[in-house]
Amino acid sequence: MLALSFVSTSAKRISCLLLAASVCLASNDASADRVRISNLSDMTGPSWIVGDPAIVMDVFVCIYRENTTGSNRTYGIRGTSSPNNFRVTNGAQFITYTVQWNDGGAANPGGGTTANMVHNTKLTNRQNARINTDLPVNSTDCNGGASPTARVRVTFSVAAMEAARSGNYTGTLTLLLTLT
Repeated sequence: MLALSFVSTSAKRISCLLLAASVCLASNDASADRVRISNLSDMTGPSWIVGDPAIVMDVFVCIYRENTTGSNRTYGIRGTSSPNNFRVTNGAQFITYTVQWNDGGAANPGGGTTANMVHNTKLTNRQNARINTDLPVNSTDCNGGASPTARVRVTFSVAAMEAARSGNYTGTLTLLLTLT
């Protein structure tokens, strides 16, 4: 779960903060420990005023899937938000954002496949998850020194930011990781 928060002051200055809190995990056989996402971290975006470029925020994560008999590194990922449709809100006011998933990560810069996420629609056959036999052996996350394997990118377009009214905007992006 990534909490998105925006604070806006006069002159349409908007500051953004992306907080990585937790993530929902699931697998096809109800064994949630077979897939894992780690390396989520807080991220603070720049202040924004009219004339600035779009706000682009990246979080590099580590995807792990249990695989004791082979080299299958595939997984699925679904993004949902609260409120719906990838937006942050302030009462009845909202700012929309887009979400992209890249399964190359920092371990493969410029590599992997980037896909636009559609709210509540699973991206299947994502690649490059860590597996049991990767070095460091038995490290099921990036904490053992392994490079992140994927990137989630949240983008607030210039048009969306220009249309926003001053105020505090908040929302939550939830990522659901599954075996494919």
